[in-house]
Amino acid sequence: MVDQDTCAAVCSGDARVQGTIKCVSGRLVDASHCISDMSLLRKDVLKVFGTVDLVFTGSPTSASLTKAVSDAFGVGQEYVAVYSEAFPTSAGRLLSAIQRVPPVRFLDAVETIKFQYTVVVDPNATQNVTTQNVFSDAMALSDLNSTVGHVFAQSLLTSGVIVKSVSYHEDPVVVKSLILTDASGRL
Repeated sequence: MVDQDTCAAVCSGDARVQGTIKCVSGRLVDASHCISDMSLLRKDVLKVFGTVDLVFTGSPTSASLTKAVSDAFGVGQEYVAVYSEAFPTSAGRLLSAIQRVPPVRFLDAVETIKFQYTVVVDPNATQNVTTQNVFSDAMALSDLNSTVGHVFAQSLLTSGVIVKSVSYHEDPVVVKSLILTDASGRL
């Protein structure tokens, strides 16, 4: 695939395809699924994808990182997925993080982990949600003096993790996407 190309799942039977995988700046982002439950409703959203290095002291968990990203972006935890090799996952809903016990660490040791996050930003949440605003918020995550960076660090501090720095491997990517909800609006 080349930049801006998309592809989608190939479905069989009565299943319908929802979503696309996008090539953005040499990275494949987002998802495409075959859906057979016709009662699910499509909702257009923005999604932001980022990969960062977190330098810290303490013992972050998948759950504490999910909460910190959720707090920083001002969305519910159900709209955040966090992945790191430090917290292997086996299965579960697309947008839920499974908490695993991290390796034993010394609380005063400075360590670094690489983690990826996906945040679903509902355009109906506020009227001022734009791709540029979401990108700016994502970039601000790496500035601990920004509001977004400060909220992220403060959230982790409540679980005993002191954030030393956050840096991006590559700029975050924001794409127009979709989520599927049931009739009550739940993922």
